Amino acid sequence: MFRGTRGWLAAGTLAAYAVVGSGRQTLAAVKETALTGASGGDATLPLKRFDIPAGPLDAALKAYEKTTGLTVNIVLPSGTVAGFNSNGVTGLYREDEALRQLLDGTGLNYRVEDATTMVVGVQAKDTVSVEALAIDSVSMAKFTEPLLDTPQSIDVVPQFVLQDQGVSTLRDALRNVPGISLAAGEAGAQGDNLTIRGFTARNDIFLDGIRDFGSYYRDSFNYEQVDALEGPAGIQFGRGSTGGVISQESKVPEMRQFVNVQAQFGTELTRRITADVNEPVDDVVGGTAFRTNIMAQEGGVAGRPNAEIRRFGIAPSVSIGLDTKTHATLSYLHLTENDTPDYGLPWFNNSVASGSIRHNYYGFPEENYLKTNDDIMTLRADHEFSPEVNLRTLARAANYPRSAQITEPQICSNAPASVRVAAS
Repeated sequence: MFRGTRGWLAAGTLAAYAVVGSGRQTLAAVKETALTGASGGDATLPLKRFDIPAGPLDAALKAYEKTTGLTVNIVLPSGTVAGFNSNGVTGLYREDEALRQLLDGTGLNYRVEDATTMVVGVQAKDTVSVEALAIDSVSMAKFTEPLLDTPQSIDVVPQFVLQDQGVSTLRDALRNVPGISLAAGEAGAQGDNLTIRGFTARNDIFLDGIRDFGSYYRDSFNYEQVDALEGPAGIQFGRGSTGGVISQESKVPEMRQFVNVQAQFGTELTRRITADVNEPVDDVVGGTAFRTNIMAQEGGVAGRPNAEIRRFGIAPSVSIGLDTKTHATLSYLHLTENDTPDYGLPWFNNSVASGSIRHNYYGFPEENYLKTNDDIMTLRADHEFSPEVNLRTLARAANYPRSAQITEPQICSNAPASVRVAAS
């Protein structure tokens, strides 16, 4: 194959170079493996060969002690371990890994007591994950940025909070918001009478972006969420709004089908039922959906005779073009109330009149009434030119008739203290 002396010399040189090169590659590989194995903290722990067959757990733990030289303390009632079986462990493992495999499927866990002792027993390792829907936007279109980036003190009461608390009125929903006081008909004012940061907000209540002027007690059966914007807001909402505004966001049709019926019962024969029905129609006018919310409530007032609350409400709505850039929603709200009002107890000499009058009704149960019959129709149309540009128009027709005949428990200011306070 090789001719002459020069050929043999060349062959010998090539063979020697191959042997030397191979040796260097081998050494490099050995050094790299050693570094890689020592890179993790767990890899520095000693590995031991285990050959513990499947069987009773107590026998497996004794074999584990013999193999590792560790002591295993069992914190269980005497004789309990005899009822457990182990799958065993075979192969090279760290001491903690081997013990974990021995206990796999038994419901038992272990912990390291010290360098020579392992403790086996029932130790809880469950993880509880709590998740909740975080509201990141304001329902009113005047605020386009996320809630975190909106320079306004805003409290949002979302739908799941209203449901969990069994809220039935706007006043109950606003009890979740600090800085709001609920008035009780001072100065003869009927309906929801609120103060925000000390300023009256009677005319600063909005419904779906339009001021809701009605003097009535608002029910929450058609609420998606309630926003409370505290602080001066005249730039966004015009005249008024000194302390802030309240925004009610109504439920709107969605492109999913559902039926939700709820019932509530309470003292004084209180009963309330609500229904929320949504029906989508995919192939009509670019995506159409119908939604109806219904509410009926009747009951007394805890601890007060003759006072009664009777309400009925229905809120149908229809949306078209939900799958297109141009969509519109027509909604209607009818809310009627026929209550027997209770103006409470008489006030005399800077305190409640003396005597056992807590359960007296000062008025005429057959003659006193508070009736409201509200009708609100709203049309909203949107066209999205781009994700940043949107054209929206709102129109509303509303009627808020009300009638009342109420007896106030007043005492003549110049009457002597000996005058008896009568009640029906």
